[in-house]
Amino acid sequence: MSAMKHSADVTAIVEAAPAGAVYGAIHMHSDFSHDGRDSLEALRTTCMERGIDFVGMTDHAEDLDRTVYEAYRCRCRELSEPGFVMIPGLEYRFQGLKGLHLLALDLREWIEPATPAEFFEQTRGRASMTILAHPVLAHYQIPEVVLDNIDAIEIWNGNYNTRYLPDPKAIRLVQELRQRRPELVATVGLDQHDSRNDRELRVVLPAASADPIAELRAGRFENAGRTMRFDSGAFLSPARLGTLSALRGVYDVVERAQDRALHMIHRVRNGSSAA
Repeated sequence: MSAMKHSADVTAIVEAAPAGAVYGAIHMHSDFSHDGRDSLEALRTTCMERGIDFVGMTDHAEDLDRTVYEAYRCRCRELSEPGFVMIPGLEYRFQGLKGLHLLALDLREWIEPATPAEFFEQTRGRASMTILAHPVLAHYQIPEVVLDNIDAIEIWNGNYNTRYLPDPKAIRLVQELRQRRPELVATVGLDQHDSRNDRELRVVLPAASADPIAELRAGRFENAGRTMRFDSGAFLSPARLGTLSALRGVYDVVERAQDRALHMIHRVRNGSSAA
């Protein structure tokens, strides 16, 4: 994407928001993660240039330990200032539960949960918000302990759903779960590992807050992306959700076809090189 095109896309998101709105980016990785490119310092600079007012960091827990996490928390605090907050947090995986990733935002001390049940026991009183990340990666097979305790579900992940369309199956999961847990909220997540590729997903608060994570938990925000905006309950009418599902299906078919074509081109080139 050219710089001009990127600027136009972000401007469209900003123009659709109310005056005085505050922009956040959550599910962000730094070079504290093995697959993260950017230092915390570089992320701070890039986010401020893009008009992002708070960042929910979620580096991979398996890449840190207690000592490193304390240094990480301190550095996030040092890089924060009035008008910009870098919120420390971690992303957890669990043996035997492929694709199940849980985020702990504003995690105030090191924890080492081995199971989802332990995750909720240990985050209670230690983290301000928990999020089920990209449920598509777990094929929507989510343990009941997660559905009973999670604060939010990520319904639009910049990596696994792309920047163009949210995940209609995740939206349905939220809508079904909110019937018995109306406090549950839906979020977008950049899942960013390289700031050179901004997928332009933002959570938008109506006004500045001393505690943006508390605003998210309370549902006082909107989700914004390149093609859609929706509230924290991810309410879509059946007709709109049906249309989204159809569009998502077409997009996924095209994307898979492109991936297969690129794979074939790669094989042909490698074969030619070998010859």
